Amino acid sequence: MMENEALRAPAKQRLLFVEDNPSIRVLVTRQLEGDFEVEAVPEGESALRYATQTHYDVVLLDIHLGPGLDGEAVLQALRRLPGYATTPIFAVTAHALPEDRARFLEKGFDGYLSKPFTRVQLLEMFTTIRSLKHPPQDPTDALEKLLASCLHLGLIDRYEQTQDGLVVTKGIASFRLAKSQAHAVLNAMLRKVA
Repeated sequence: MMENEALRAPAKQRLLFVEDNPSIRVLVTRQLEGDFEVEAVPEGESALRYATQTHYDVVLLDIHLGPGLDGEAVLQALRRLPGYATTPIFAVTAHALPEDRARFLEKGFDGYLSKPFTRVQLLEMFTTIRSLKHPPQDPTDALEKLLASCLHLGLIDRYEQTQDGLVVTKGIASFRLAKSQAHAVLNAMLRKVA
């Protein structure tokens, strides 16, 4: 199967992966090391230590990290560190129920990916986040038309409108989009298939 170039992440982005299971750490690191500079750590305290020494462009954070800090506590601590208030941080977890997804997004995660997942699903998630960080300058279409187009083309599976934006789902990945970002992100997704 040929890999879609639109799914390739910039080579220089730094990714911090926090996962207590050594097998999953190795597997995900191998899946992403061609696209990201990956640092994988086994627990929350190490993640915070690394994050204070190096700025990461994105963080993948398991929820259940064994003894010590859990993923939600690590998220809150990371958000208080300089430079991490807007860094994309994703919950990566075996919790796969819709209410789990909603809870993680409400807690402040930028996205959610349930285990097991594929390399393509990870890269699709990062493509969406890159669109958030570098949105196109002049989105002109109405939000409903954009959402309908994305649904029709299979770029998203579903969406929910929230008080402050949208939750967009593709496969097992979900993303929060602020109202101010939704037009730009959806336009960017449509441009990639044009």
